[in-house]
Amino acid sequence: MARIAIVGSYDPTREQELGLKNISNANQASEQLGRELARQGFRILVYSSLPYTFEIDLVRGYLSHTNTEPGSIEVLYSQQFGQPHFNEETDNEDKFTFLPDFNPDWEFSFYQSLTNVDGMLILGGGPSALIAGLVVIGHRKPLVACASFGGSGDKIWRALRAHGYAITPEDLAMMAQSRWSSDFASKLVGLLQKQKDEFARLEQVRLETEEKRIQERRLQELKENSTINWHAIISAILFMLAAFIWPLASLIPTNDPFQTLCVVLSTPMIAGASGASIRVVLDWAAGVTRTFTLSTYNQHILLRYAALGIVAGGLAGVSFVLAQIFASDVSPQNMATSLRKLVPFLVIIGFAAGLAAEVVLSNLRKSTPVVEIPGVKPKIP
Repeated sequence: MARIAIVGSYDPTREQELGLKNISNANQASEQLGRELARQGFRILVYSSLPYTFEIDLVRGYLSHTNTEPGSIEVLYSQQFGQPHFNEETDNEDKFTFLPDFNPDWEFSFYQSLTNVDGMLILGGGPSALIAGLVVIGHRKPLVACASFGGSGDKIWRALRAHGYAITPEDLAMMAQSRWSSDFASKLVGLLQKQKDEFARLEQVRLETEEKRIQERRLQELKENSTINWHAIISAILFMLAAFIWPLASLIPTNDPFQTLCVVLSTPMIAGASGASIRVVLDWAAGVTRTFTLSTYNQHILLRYAALGIVAGGLAGVSFVLAQIFASDVSPQNMATSLRKLVPFLVIIGFAAGLAAEVVLSNLRKSTPVVEIPGVKPKIP
């Protein structure tokens, strides 16, 4: 059963101080509210049996219902003031459960208990009731404030309007209605269950939204991982092809420099494509999101990186081969043999060129900031 905290008071000697209203009807209203709480199956949590506290009359009305469950009235109190006593205890001992709190200050006992209740019913009351109501609002729990009796109940009612609570304008208007009846008490207590159901619905919606977000995130991660895996696989295959050219170059059956040059120059291009493809994987591992984000949202980015790596690796390879040819005095007959010796170096050069190409070009893509010269106005065509 839901556990409802009972908070408030209507001391006639403090009517002006607390801004209380309709005090003559407070006793009857409290009894009827208590009877309805019992009838609708709520447990109650009370704190005091001091004169004119909301609990005294409400407990009397609660026990007037014939089917009150044992232990359905919990009494939380601080040992600083001793155990409260209610006149109805004598014939209803099994209905009360006394919960002493070991904090010496009653404020600790009172306010801390509000985190464990399922709702609150407030009528009248002073500063302590006001704070208690705000605590319950902060925890987004069902709350009915009987605004027609003034005091903190009226202030909490106004706070409910400002905080966009899970109640309709009609429900708020009902809390402020001044004409009292037993049927009206039934409707007010019914608002507790209505709010409880609405909060449960909102929580379910929140959980479903969160679950949907988590599922979408998981799917996105799977997609990202798939993209990264493809980059890694393609890069590994290309690198193996480039590396295997080294032993395969020695199997060329002729010493024709042209054929050998074609094979040699293909090495840095393939290695460059491998380096450019692995760039996304390296950035992902290092936590850099530049290329990783591009690869995630562009399904053709792998082809672009491969093309970029081929061009970068090819340029680096051609430059390296030309430098070696013009720097060494090799006869045309020995040219093919000399070119074959460059293959392992071209693998390294091509891979490094492809790896660095994306960074170089991304820096080039950055626009140069416009420099304004003081006193010179731009010409308008």
